[in-house]
Amino acid sequence: MAARAASDKSICIPAVGIICIDLAQTLGMIYEDQPCYSYIAASYVKYLQSAGALVVPIWIGRDRDYYEGIMNLVNGVLLPGGAVFLDEDETKEFKESKEFKESKEQPRLTNDCVAAAQHIYEIAMRKNAAGEHFPLWGTCLGFQLMMINAARTKEVRTMCRKPRFEALPLQLTHDFAESQMFKGQPAELAQQMTREPFACHQHRYGIPETQLRRFKLHEDWHVLATRDDEEDAPRFVTLIEHRKYPIAGAQFHPEKVAHELLFAKPDTCQASHTSSCIKLAQHFADFFVNACRRNANRFASPEQLACHMICNWKPVFCGKFASSHWVECYVFEQDVDYPKEVANVTEKVQQPLAASK
Repeated sequence: MAARAASDKSICIPAVGIICIDLAQTLGMIYEDQPCYSYIAASYVKYLQSAGALVVPIWIGRDRDYYEGIMNLVNGVLLPGGAVFLDEDETKEFKESKEFKESKEQPRLTNDCVAAAQHIYEIAMRKNAAGEHFPLWGTCLGFQLMMINAARTKEVRTMCRKPRFEALPLQLTHDFAESQMFKGQPAELAQQMTREPFACHQHRYGIPETQLRRFKLHEDWHVLATRDDEEDAPRFVTLIEHRKYPIAGAQFHPEKVAHELLFAKPDTCQASHTSSCIKLAQHFADFFVNACRRNANRFASPEQLACHMICNWKPVFCGKFASSHWVECYVFEQDVDYPKEVANVTEKVQQPLAASK
């Protein structure tokens, strides 16, 4: 069934939700004297804003009704990356790895974002199946959580033999041009993506192609790019989209190319910070936000939208610390909530904020 979408003239400023991630170990060490619980890397916010979207934070650790409600307001949701272990088995597996034994980092086992992502994935799938055009994008961990929920088992995700912390070109599949993500795009775009190291990889887990087929996900999902792990290991998926619904994901981080310019520590993705790579990464922001423009949700008023926008919070400058993986982050307490009112909201808005249903 084709999803119902707003008409081209009905929406020009989509409001896109980003779910919070359980507080990273590095941020917890930096802000240990503050009651921090979750965070959103500011690079995701800037990434969506650069494509013309407003951004709404989506809290974790809430009940199903909260996610049902917020997904009736926003025009799409981004599931970001993060250092989160799914359960105790994964924590144990990492502690036994060579990487852990050579570092002093202690993995943090809080994973409320995993349950939140499951709610969001299930609601998005239900909405699309019912004919509502509801876009969803997953990056790195967010992409993996989408695939775990699609397969209904964490076995679809495996630990990479070689953790990836580098910027690489894409290795596109033979039929990538048939996808919604690349349909109608100039051939030069794909050629550049296979030459330029714009895809920022920062992960120790991946979704092998073999697992995708094992759980029959290839029937509903179109793999657009893959990457080798080691010579004798299965290739893992780096870019994917759903065959029917406006749902897609990437193992790499397009938001880091222009918006995570690390300077207090070695930047493993330094090669990606060129003007040509930035333009390539922007393609994915534009693709997702344009999909969100077609969703017909709306906030009841400019005041309600203003109360939900991430602009009500200020990011912290964590990039000055050598242990931080981000330049700026929004950090939230566990009982955070949207303000009840925001003063001085103009009653008349010159442009429509969202489509009328």
